[in-house]
Amino acid sequence: MSTKLKNSVRGIVLGCVAGCVVAAVPHAANADGPTSRPARHAFAWTPPTDGAPSNLSSATARSACEADQNLGASVLAPNAYVGTTTQESPVLYWYTTKPTIMKIRVTMVRDNDLNNPSPLFNVVYRDPLAAGIQSIDLSSPLAVMDADDKPIGEAHPIKLEENVKYRWSVHLCSPDGASQDVVSEAIIMRVKPEASLTAALGAAGDDYEKANAYAKAHVWYDMLASLSTLIDKNPADPMLRAQRTKLLSAEKLPLLSDKLKTWAVPPGA
Repeated sequence: MSTKLKNSVRGIVLGCVAGCVVAAVPHAANADGPTSRPARHAFAWTPPTDGAPSNLSSATARSACEADQNLGASVLAPNAYVGTTTQESPVLYWYTTKPTIMKIRVTMVRDNDLNNPSPLFNVVYRDPLAAGIQSIDLSSPLAVMDADDKPIGEAHPIKLEENVKYRWSVHLCSPDGASQDVVSEAIIMRVKPEASLTAALGAAGDDYEKANAYAKAHVWYDMLASLSTLIDKNPADPMLRAQRTKLLSAEKLPLLSDKLKTWAVPPGA
C-alpha cells in the first residue's frame, strides 16, 4: 500500500447500509470521540422528481467470487436518477458485505464518451478489507492501474467538469475490471449550486445543517459526505447513524446491521 488518501478509511461499518492500493487507501470513518451538539431533528431526503435514470446496476458476485456467495459490494448512490455533487472532487462511498481479502477494483470513466474511453482512475484493493462503508476522496492523488496493477503515469486528484456525466463502478474479484464482474455502478454529475443552496450553506450553523441544506437541494453525494463526516467525528451518536440509515433505506440501499455498527478502522491504520 503506498500513496496516502486524504482522510482514508479501511472500512466503516456495514452489514446491510447505510478505500491497499498502490495509489490509494480506503477512507476511515472513525475519528476522535464525540463532540457536544445541540438537539437536532431528522431531516427528510426528497429525491428530485425530474431526474434521469442513473443506469445503476447491481448483481451478485461471480467469477472468482463464486466460492463465497455471501461476498458482495455496491456503490452507495441513487437507483432511479443521477446523483449530483457541487464539488469538483467529491468523496464517493461504497460498501462490502463482509471482510474480504479478494481483489476489488473501483474505477471511473466519462459516461458514453467514445473519444476518451480511458479511466480517470482505477483503485485496486488487495489488503484485507473490513466489512462496511468504504470511501474514496477524489481530491487525493489517484492513479490508473494496468492489468498487473502497476500505475500508469503519475497519480493525481480527479476533477469533475460541470454538467458532464461520469460512471463509477465497483468490480469484485475482477482481474482487469471486466464488465462481467461489475457488481455495481452509477452515474455522478457535478452541477453548479443554485443560489438558494449557497445561501443555505452560508447560513448553516454547523455541519448537520449543511447536510440538511444539501438534502433539500437534492444533492445526494454532498449530503451523504457531510453526514458521513459527522458520523466520523461523532461515532457514538446514534441519531446520526439512524439518519444515514433512513436516507439509504429511502433509496433502497443496504442497511447497516446493529451487529456491525462498531466495526471501523482508525485513520492511518
